[in-house]
Amino acid sequence: MIRVMLSLDLIGAEEKRADLYGTLEDAGWKKARNVDTVWVKEFRNYSPNLDEDRLKELRGEIATPFIAAYKSLKLSKVYYVAQIGNECVISREVETRGGKLMAYAQSVF
Repeated sequence: MIRVMLSLDLIGAEEKRADLYGTLEDAGWKKARNVDTVWVKEFRNYSPNLDEDRLKELRGEIATPFIAAYKSLKLSKVYYVAQIGNECVISREVETRGGKLMAYAQSVF
C-alpha cells in the first residue's frame, strides 16, 4: 500500500467544484477536513518501493479522475500537486488552549 495526498485548484469553475469532489469521492479519495482542497487516498495495489514503471502507472491512476472530470464537466483547467509516500498524514490545529499556544493534533477526516 502507498499513500498519496494531493491539493488542487480549479480555474474558473467554482460552480462545478461539488461535481468534481463527487468524482474524487467516487474514485476513493477522502477530503481532509478544515483545509481547502486537500485529498488523501491509499493505493493498496502499490508497494512503497516503486520502480519507475510502477510510479508512472500510479501517476496515471492519480490523473484518471481529473481527466474524466475535465471531459464530463467541461472544465477549463485543473491544477493539482500530489505527494506520494507512506508517511502517515498528520493534521494539526494551531490555537491557544488553556493559555498554551500549540499545534494540537486533530482528525484528518
